[in-house]
Amino acid sequence: MESIGKNPTDVTYNSLIDVCVRCDKFGTGLKVLKEMKSKGIEPDNFTYSTLIKGIRASDSLNDLDQAFSFLADMKNSG
Repeated sequence: MESIGKNPTDVTYNSLIDVCVRCDKFGTGLKVLKEMKSKGIEPDNFTYSTLIKGIRASDSLNDLDQAFSFLADMKNSG
């Protein structure tokens, strides 16, 4: 998108994270979430709802640790 001059929005990132979770690529979804935050786009309720769905399916302790860290950040900022 960016290569053609279009900036991703929160909807773009949320959709990508959702696809990652649905395709059992939770770790990739977390990378997308990190990119989203690095671009200054704040996660919203949809982002965190999708993250929680991913937690249920994940078996990676590292991914779970990262996900809980994101959720804690949300609690502290909201």
